[in-house]
Amino acid sequence: MKEKPNYAELEKRIDFTALAGKLGQLTEADNPQPKTVFTLLDKVRLQATTESTRSRTAESNIAASFLDPRFASDPEYPNQWRPVTRDDDGRRHLGSPQPYSGFGGYAKATRLVEPAGAVLIEYHAAFAEPQDWFGGTNLLRSKLPILAQIIVRQLRRGMEKQRPAPAE
Repeated sequence: MKEKPNYAELEKRIDFTALAGKLGQLTEADNPQPKTVFTLLDKVRLQATTESTRSRTAESNIAASFLDPRFASDPEYPNQWRPVTRDDDGRRHLGSPQPYSGFGGYAKATRLVEPAGAVLIEYHAAFAEPQDWFGGTNLLRSKLPILAQIIVRQLRRGMEKQRPAPAE
C-alpha cells in the first residue's frame, strides 16, 4: 500500500515566495476558453459558458467566473446539464440535455505578512443543484468536502513537483 504523504512536511518545503511571485504573471491567454465541460460525481455532465474577470493588487490576485446567461440557448455553447447513466455492461451514456442556470465562484490568492513568503489561497463556489441531478438527494453537500480535500492535495502535489530540489 502506498504511504500517505506527510502534508505538514510538504507545506514546510514549498517555496511560497516563488509561488507568490507568479501571482502577477497570469494573463488572459492562460485561460482562453470560457466554455467548461466536466462531470460531477460520475452522474452529471455539465457544460457552461462563463463570464470571467480578474483583479490584481500588490497583495492579492482574484479571479471570478459566473455562468453567462447569454448562452442559455446558444447552439454551439449552451449552458446545460445531462444525466450520465450506465448500461448493463458499464458503458456510460449521456441523457437528454437540460438547461442550466446556476454557477458562480472566485479564487483569491493573498500574500500574507506573517509568516514571510506565505500565500493564502481561498476558493468559493456556488452551484444550483437541480432536483433531477441526483434523484432529489443532496449528494453535493455530502461529497464536496471530500472533493475539496482531493483538490487541495492535488494542488500541493503539483506545487511540490514544481519546486526545485534542494541543493546538497
